[in-house]
Amino acid sequence: MELTKERLEELYKTMSLAEVASHLGMARSTLYYHMRKLGVERRSKSEAQQKHLKTADHQRKGKIHTDETKEKISNGTRRFWDSSDGKRQKERLGSLRREEWDQRSAKDRRRVLSRLQSAERPAPGELSRFGEKLATFLGDREDVTTGITLTPGHVSDIILTSHRVVVELLLPVAVYGDEQKQKVEARYARLTDQLNDAGYRVVIVEDRSNAISQARCQRVYDELLKFFDNKTLQRMAIVS
Repeated sequence: MELTKERLEELYKTMSLAEVASHLGMARSTLYYHMRKLGVERRSKSEAQQKHLKTADHQRKGKIHTDETKEKISNGTRRFWDSSDGKRQKERLGSLRREEWDQRSAKDRRRVLSRLQSAERPAPGELSRFGEKLATFLGDREDVTTGITLTPGHVSDIILTSHRVVVELLLPVAVYGDEQKQKVEARYARLTDQLNDAGYRVVIVEDRSNAISQARCQRVYDELLKFFDNKTLQRMAIVS
């Protein structure tokens, strides 16, 4: 039977990548090649995990962590990613993502960029899922306001009022191609200058992860605490 986009998508609705590869009798790398060639989008990590937990048993299924346990997990995760092993792992993952992007055809890159540009974004005053998590996390520790117009034509994401610090969340579109990255950087440079002129210091959080976790919020907050102490800095970028 001919391998078509429609057939792959139909199989992928009910199977994992490993199951699709086994069903078709091919290596997973070969399956990835055909998916890229036919334009079949892979599920994100979070989507794959959600689908797996719905159809498979899991040691944590039906169990609820206590706040103390959540804090221990969060601290352990943060210690790993801050360690030398964690940093090497982040570098390796970044290298793999860049390699995967470089291997895509020019047509495929244009299609991805077009989809990103037309994708639904949070409306002015609304936060992404990670933004909502971060705002709640910071709100337990600082005076936080969200969705306030501080400069003409822009609604700022998170304002730490007592520090007069604005946190702007930069969506991951910046990693797709130099031209798009330059446009985004220019836009946020103008915004930062406007906020500085209005008397606010600015932290740009580059949102490059699918994780929405306590540990990730804590890593951002640790960097913010350093920024609060250094009154000479008017702007800072955090890669999250």
